[in-house]
Amino acid sequence: MPPKSYKVIDTWFKKKDKNGHPYSEWCKKLNDEEIQCIVCNKKIACISKGWQAVTQHENSSVHKEEAAVKLSKTQLLVSPRNIGVSCGIQSAVSLQEPKKSTVLDA
Repeated sequence: MPPKSYKVIDTWFKKKDKNGHPYSEWCKKLNDEEIQCIVCNKKIACISKGWQAVTQHENSSVHKEEAAVKLSKTQLLVSPRNIGVSCGIQSAVSLQEPKKSTVLDA
């Protein structure tokens, strides 16, 4: 008998994790067999363990440490829309030569 295989189910993302965050806030579906943890930037294979693979990842020490920072209320935004996008504050500095005073002969 072949081993049982699982598929990623859309209703998983409507559930909330132990800290009250919707799973959709920190993971997204890549395909029927994998999800992407946005917090850890890690792919989670669900084909052999299904939902258990997600909860095992959620309980890993690496995910807990990253989530404590990235999903905290002081964090601006973690969103599946922002994967691969780097945001930053840019400032423009204008360098001008000092104004020269002109002495006029009278």
